[in-house]
Amino acid sequence: MILYHCPDIQMKCAGMSRLYNHVNILTKNGFDAAILHANKGFILEDQPSVPICYSRIQEGDIVVIPESYPGIMNEIKAYPIRRFAIALSWTYLFETLPDDMDWRHFHIERAMVVSPFIGQLIEWSMNIPVHLIHAGLDDSLYFMDASSKKTWISYIQRKGTLVPYLKRILKARNSDYVDRIQWIPLENLSETDYAAIIRQSAIFLNVSTAEGLVSSCLKAMKCGTIVAGFDSIGGADLLKGAGQHQNSILVQTGDYVSLAYALEPLLNDILSGNLNAWNPVIMNGIHTTQPFTHDAEERSLVDFWNNHYYSE
Repeated sequence: MILYHCPDIQMKCAGMSRLYNHVNILTKNGFDAAILHANKGFILEDQPSVPICYSRIQEGDIVVIPESYPGIMNEIKAYPIRRFAIALSWTYLFETLPDDMDWRHFHIERAMVVSPFIGQLIEWSMNIPVHLIHAGLDDSLYFMDASSKKTWISYIQRKGTLVPYLKRILKARNSDYVDRIQWIPLENLSETDYAAIIRQSAIFLNVSTAEGLVSSCLKAMKCGTIVAGFDSIGGADLLKGAGQHQNSILVQTGDYVSLAYALEPLLNDILSGNLNAWNPVIMNGIHTTQPFTHDAEERSLVDFWNNHYYSE
C-alpha cells in the first residue's frame, strides 16, 4: 500500500492539499493508496474524500514522507517497508535535518519534487534519485474574470511578515496606496473562498523569502492577477521581472524597499482605473500557467508509480 504521511494539523496549506490530491489521483487510477494520519479520526478539512489510515504501517508498504519531517523518517527507518520523500519546498530540506545527517541515513529510496530547483538540490547534495511530478491548477477555481477585478492587494498572511513595513513606506509616499486600496491577508480560507479573492484582486503580493514551485503565484497569474514581490529563490525559473516575457514585478528577495519603488506605477494605475499598460504582463502570466494542468499532474504521477510501485 502507498501511504502519504500528512501531519495532524488543521491548516489551509498548499503542501498538505498536494498530498491529499496525490492520493485522490492514485485511488482513481486503481492504486492502493491512502493518507497516513497519526490520530484516529483526524481528517483534514476541505480536501477530497480519500482513504485514510491511522498510525498503521505494515510490512511491504511504501511510505511517502514530506521533506519537513526527518523525525518521521528516522522513526521508521528500520521498518520492513520502502521509504520515499516528497519535497514541496527547498527551505525545509536542511533546516530540519540534524547535523551530519541527510535522507540517506533514513534509507530514503527516492524523492518526488514539484520543481527542478528542488530536484537539483536533492540530487546534488544527497545523490538520491529525484522525479519531477507536475502540479495542476484547478480551472474551475482559477481563471480570469476581468469584470470582477477590484482595487485589492492580497497576500498570504503567514508569509507576510514584511507587509506591514512595506505598507508604512507606501503610506508615507502616498496615503491613497493604503487607504484607497484594500490589502487582504489570506488565512484559514477554503480553497473556494481563497480562489474567489485571488480572482478579484488586482495584485497578488509574494513576499515569501523561500518557495518551491511558487504555486500561489501561478494561481494568481492564471486569474489575470498581477504578481509582485520576490521570486523567493525557488521561483526564479518561472517568475520573470523584465524583458519580453515579463510576467511579474520582481525585486531581490527580501528587499521590500525596492518593492515599494517598483509598485508605485502599478498602484497609480490601479487608483486611476486603467491597467491597459499592464496587459502584456498579465497575458504573459496566463501563458506561464498553461503547462500546469490536472491532466499533466495525473500523467506524471501515474507514470511515476507505474515505474516504481513494484520495483525496488
